[in-house]
Amino acid sequence: MACFYNDDLLFLHIPKCGGTSVADAAREHLPGYTEPGVKRQWLEPGKPIGHIRAADFDQFVGRSLDSFARVIATVRDPVECEWSKWSFWRGRFYKDGKAVAWRHPADAWCWEHTFDEYIKRGIEPFNDWYATAIAPWAKTDYNITGRFNWWLSPEVEAIDITQTDEIEDILSDACGKRVVLPHVNKTGAGRAKCSNETEERIRGLYNALVA
Repeated sequence: MACFYNDDLLFLHIPKCGGTSVADAAREHLPGYTEPGVKRQWLEPGKPIGHIRAADFDQFVGRSLDSFARVIATVRDPVECEWSKWSFWRGRFYKDGKAVAWRHPADAWCWEHTFDEYIKRGIEPFNDWYATAIAPWAKTDYNITGRFNWWLSPEVEAIDITQTDEIEDILSDACGKRVVLPHVNKTGAGRAKCSNETEERIRGLYNALVA
């Protein structure tokens, strides 16, 4: 779940936007590849995890966004993104139950409620948790600013994850050789199933921002 960087390129990983595929490709080929975050089970107060908002990067890493030649992040269709999140929470509960001490309450909640109920609730559990445990100075105003906007900033180039040729070209230029995305699918969520009302609500939460 890593965001990563080297001297010139910074990739910021928005949750459930295909960032694992991008990181896996870069991890193997990018000179000077660095992951600034730690895994959630190793989290200590004040340390970032693999997802870092653009606004928090400098404070966590000590390097400003404008020190990179290019800063990118991948986004995806908002409905697919939320379906993937809901499926992820449910799947983790199904797999682990109560066995993991750092489990988020969203796991059980999503297991017990439908996708439409999850969206109607209007709470993004990870973003709430991030603002509480990772960056307590951050506001939980992700529904006001837009759920992608909450992670991004003007310095970040947002690329739809379906634009694989463009992403591969960026990585290839940075790596000095041809790089192909491995298409890692950790959620296995499949196609979203929801009402038209729910779809409209989701797009409103994201302000329809898809680069």
